[in-house]
Amino acid sequence: MGSKTPNEHHGGSDGSSTRGAIANVNPPKTAAATGLVSGVLEEQDDDGDGDGSDHIGCDLKASNKKRKNNKKKKQVSGTKQTAPPKVALANIFHGNKYPEGEIVEYTVKDDNLHRTTSEELRHQDAIKNMDDSFLTDYRKAAEVHRQVRQYVQTIAKPGVTMSRLADEVEEGVRALTGHQGLQTGDALKAGMGFPTGLCLNNVGAHWTPNPGGKEVVLQYDDVLKVDFGVHINGRIVDSAFTVAANPVYDNLLTAVKEATNTGLKTKTNQRMEEGDIFAIETFGTTGNGWLEDDVGIYGYGRNKHVRPSGLQFASAKSLLKTIDENFGTLVFSRRYLEHLGVKNYHLGMKSLIASGVVEDYAPLVDIPGSYIAQLEHTVLLRPNCKEVVSRGDDY
Repeated sequence: MGSKTPNEHHGGSDGSSTRGAIANVNPPKTAAATGLVSGVLEEQDDDGDGDGSDHIGCDLKASNKKRKNNKKKKQVSGTKQTAPPKVALANIFHGNKYPEGEIVEYTVKDDNLHRTTSEELRHQDAIKNMDDSFLTDYRKAAEVHRQVRQYVQTIAKPGVTMSRLADEVEEGVRALTGHQGLQTGDALKAGMGFPTGLCLNNVGAHWTPNPGGKEVVLQYDDVLKVDFGVHINGRIVDSAFTVAANPVYDNLLTAVKEATNTGLKTKTNQRMEEGDIFAIETFGTTGNGWLEDDVGIYGYGRNKHVRPSGLQFASAKSLLKTIDENFGTLVFSRRYLEHLGVKNYHLGMKSLIASGVVEDYAPLVDIPGSYIAQLEHTVLLRPNCKEVVSRGDDY
């Protein structure tokens, strides 16, 4: 899912999406490239030799043999990730050296030769902004996403509730970014890019568990889409995957995976320039392919084009102040308001929606009885290549 970046943060995903596949020019990353080592999620120790260069952010089990030398042993890192992931990445990847995504060469090297004057100026501004912090923010957000989703994949099995999955995603993201979002403005620095999407079967997008709602439990015959975003300084990495226990859906899941990989490679007529960020996602469905609004609320977003004049209720004014200070234009959910400790917000929210200051978003569904699968990646266009920043060993 694409999401608006908070005010005064212009480095996030532009919300654009396209279709198309990718030539795999990089070898698969080692498990350590994500800050996780095989067995760590199961709380096992790891044995290994070598100088530790392939084990970024992880401790290696020391040899049991006693050696008589006074040389100080080389330490790989002081910390390794837990399960569920709760260790801030700053304590694992020292010096902000986060793994880069998959590098994909441009199909056409001179794709951007024909620019108008205004496009050239925009291009120069984008390149100027593509500094170390730009890449670091996106790569850190991508690493948070990888570590959180890899744990979620281990528990997204029949019998788990949607509330638990949302809790694990959101608590993991806040812990790994080091921003719990409890202090005023903290959620604008880093954290969730939008509400956690947990869409079952014919629900294609925009469903999340709401406080007080009926608990939903994952079943063996369900098709679950897990879609969440991580932002660092307003720069959003958006990625999604599909889980299905019943192998009857394997072809559907394979189709969206191959289509998304194709979309990462295919050249389109849409103007794309260095410095642009795109979320490329594919939905495959056994239904009619048209999504319509369903009942319920997924989340809310501040409409920055509408001035908050004429608000009659004090509760609406107070709630708007909370929204502006903590979310900006990031889409948020009822869960996020209650995470902040906000209470009795329903009347104020109705007033804000009625005035157009805040927009609400409903779940999107295909026809009943159909099944939808999804796969999504975030792509950064660099001067000489594309970087699929959200790529991992899982997908």
